[in-house]
Amino acid sequence: MLLTNGLAMMCKLEDRNLETFSDYERKEYSVFCELLKLVPSLKSQLSSSDEGDVVAIAELIQRGANGARADDTKGMKCAILRVTGDQWPIILYANYMYDAKDPWNGLLHSGILISAYKYIFTSPSSGDLKELKATHSCNARIHALIAYVAIQAHFSLTLAQVFPHTDLLTDLERFYNSILKLLDDLDERDEVNQLLQWWNR
Repeated sequence: MLLTNGLAMMCKLEDRNLETFSDYERKEYSVFCELLKLVPSLKSQLSSSDEGDVVAIAELIQRGANGARADDTKGMKCAILRVTGDQWPIILYANYMYDAKDPWNGLLHSGILISAYKYIFTSPSSGDLKELKATHSCNARIHALIAYVAIQAHFSLTLAQVFPHTDLLTDLERFYNSILKLLDDLDERDEVNQLLQWWNR
């Protein structure tokens, strides 16, 4: 429409003054003129083209604009939205609140994690958690289970449909391993035991 209307206004301007057009028409014509400046040969091509050629030229311009926008979006996500695995999302915390003075406060207690656990290990509509029994011999399994639930919940909030081999948005493997590392840290044993008791309840 921009090309067709721009060409029509260019013809009309031979007989009329630009001020006789509406504000919208003047703005549209201004955009058309800027496009002609960006592509120097475009004016002559449009002037010598029939309606079908104008539509084809417009489709090429639109395809280029769409491609550039897609490249910008993809590049920007990689450049500014990349979250490293050791930067944990707020979804891991109870009430989605992080306490800088006490990082363990509510950690791995969120409603999203509970919902993810129920979905994975019981039926999606179930209100009952399968029992987790934290004994010394199976702590490693429970740690892995909690980390697995966290990674699934985290991934479910991304736009990706399947786990990518190279994840440009989130470093999920590092995220998983960083949770396991914390849960296996002997210096954090008291907090981890409290966490396991909470999951058992």
